[in-house]
Amino acid sequence: MKKVILFTASITMFLFFFPLHLLAQEKKAEDYKWLGKVKLGSQILGNHKTVYQDSFYSIDTMIGVSSGAEFFYALHENINVGVGFEYQIPREQNQNPGGFNFLPIFAVIRFPFSLELFEPYAIGRFGFNFFFGDDQYRGTGAGNSNLEGGIYYSIGSGVSIPGISFSILNIPLNPFLEVNYSVNHGSGIIQDSQQEVIYTSLSLYIGVESRF
Repeated sequence: MKKVILFTASITMFLFFFPLHLLAQEKKAEDYKWLGKVKLGSQILGNHKTVYQDSFYSIDTMIGVSSGAEFFYALHENINVGVGFEYQIPREQNQNPGGFNFLPIFAVIRFPFSLELFEPYAIGRFGFNFFFGDDQYRGTGAGNSNLEGGIYYSIGSGVSIPGISFSILNIPLNPFLEVNYSVNHGSGIIQDSQQEVIYTSLSLYIGVESRF
């Protein structure tokens, strides 16, 4: 599991920040209107809810791990808009075998408030997520292979710390922290019955960002 997490985070950072390195060479700091972020998160609290024929079953989930990236354009000093994605490494329900995960792709809006050494912000995301599950999660029946994604949305807040900066491959970076509440929707034939799945989670993220 640790190797999967490190590999996923490393590939995400390379693919996301290498193009930023090329762009950053051509811009001065005062010209920067763009913001790129990569993050590693933990879903410290999660709940898996299934809806079946007007009844539902809800169970807490094990701690999960995810990584993602976001890309913003500054419409105004207090409004950033952009796009992003997040990959959830499969996680399990408490006392239930089988792993499931989502891969949301979304639009995002960010409301930063710059102070001298740090920058608190509110953030919201809305989009679509793909839904996956292993054989134990779905079941082994003939129709249990089809899982469908659904709506994804989240709200959160965080703090960027421009006062702490460093560089990798001449890319200027600074850290940020974020807390986020998210809702993932999916559906499919699971354990031989058509079900709707709603996965809610509270996540903590740490990451780095580059302004260019």
